[in-house]
Amino acid sequence: MERFEKDILATMATTTEFVYIGARPRKAWAGFPWASVASSRSKVSAVLDDLDGRKRSYLVVSEQAGWGWLLDSLAAHGPRRRWQSRILGLADTGDAWAVESVLDTRFERCVRRAPVMLPVEALAEVLKQPNRGDLCIGGSVDHAHRMVVLVRGNLDVLPVRTSAFEPSGDGTTPDFDDFEVIDYGQTLRFGAYEASVDAVLYEVDPDYRRRLHKQRRADEQSFGASLRRLRLQKGLSRDDFPGVSAKAIARIERGEVEKPHARTLRTIAERLGVSVDAIESY
Repeated sequence: MERFEKDILATMATTTEFVYIGARPRKAWAGFPWASVASSRSKVSAVLDDLDGRKRSYLVVSEQAGWGWLLDSLAAHGPRRRWQSRILGLADTGDAWAVESVLDTRFERCVRRAPVMLPVEALAEVLKQPNRGDLCIGGSVDHAHRMVVLVRGNLDVLPVRTSAFEPSGDGTTPDFDDFEVIDYGQTLRFGAYEASVDAVLYEVDPDYRRRLHKQRRADEQSFGASLRRLRLQKGLSRDDFPGVSAKAIARIERGEVEKPHARTLRTIAERLGVSVDAIESY
C-alpha cells in the first residue's frame, strides 16, 4: 500500500467511518475500508447501537432489503433516537415517501440514488478521499426549474442554475439532456460541453472559495495542478494517455502521487507534446 493510501485510511479512522448495508459488497467495492458490513436486521440494529453518540458515519444502503432492515431497526430503537450519520441509498427504496419521511427525522441526511451517478468503482474512489465534499458523485437536471442539482461526495446537495454554465470559449453550449459526471467526480459533462466541479463550486459555494484562496498559492505550484491545466489546454481527457490509466492521471493531478515513475512522466509528456521539465511551467 502506498504512503498516500495509508494516510487516507488513518485520516478516515479518526474522522468518519463507512458502513455497508446489504448482503455482501460488490466486487467494485473491493478494498474499500468498511468499518462494518451489516447483512441482516440484527446487524443493522447492532450498527445503530455502536454508532450512537459517536463520530459521523456514512451508511451505504446497496440492496433494497437493506431499507427494510434499517426501518425495522429504527422502530425498535424508539422514535426519539437520532444519529449524526448520513445515508447514501444506492438501492430502490420502494415506497420512497415512507422511507424518506422516517429517515429524514432520524439521520443528519439521507440521499437517494440520483438519476445520474458515478459508476461504483469511481464512487468508491471518491468516497475514500478526505476532500470528498469537493467532488461530485451524481445529480440530475431539473428542466422545469432550470436547475442542475449536484450530489457532493459528503452527500451535501447543491443546486446550480443552468445559467451558470455559460458557453465555452469555442462556442460550445451545454446539452442538459445529456448529463454525466466523469473524471472521478471532478468534471460535469453536458453533451460536448464540460465544466470542472471546482469551477462550479468556486462560483456558487462561498465556503469553498474561502478554503481555495488559502490553498491556491501552494496548489498552483504543484506538478499535478500544472498537468491538469496543460491537459485541459490541449483538449485531452484522462483517457487520452496510452499506457497510463485515467485513474493514475487523476491521482497525479490531485497530488496523491508524490513522484510519478520516470516512464509514466515520459509517456505523459510525449502525449502532451512537451518535455517532462516543461510540464511544471504551465
